[in-house]
Amino acid sequence: MGGTRDQLADCRNQYDILVVKYEDMIQNSGREIRRIAEFLGKKVSDDDVKVVSERTSFKNQTSTKLFETEDGSRSSLLRKGVVGDWENHFTDDSEVKKMENIAKELYAKFGI
Repeated sequence: MGGTRDQLADCRNQYDILVVKYEDMIQNSGREIRRIAEFLGKKVSDDDVKVVSERTSFKNQTSTKLFETEDGSRSSLLRKGVVGDWENHFTDDSEVKKMENIAKELYAKFGI
């Protein structure tokens, strides 16, 4: 896993990258949408932020036909939209702890 961490460090140093965390989007989507727009050098109105927030909400994303298969069933690309649900997809607590430690290390290293 050290290679992945090193690659992320190289990318952050080489490119202008904005890190957006899912947890932050859930907590305050409007703030994060404004942050993304500012990063991209775009001005957005309150109405723009509202529209983007509504169109990109988990509820809206799961109700769209974008993720329907040919037989009309829904794709499993999106799960529950719950912060922290990723932990339920690991087979044991040691995997969860390992991922938490990697995330903490990266967050501290890059100030995110």
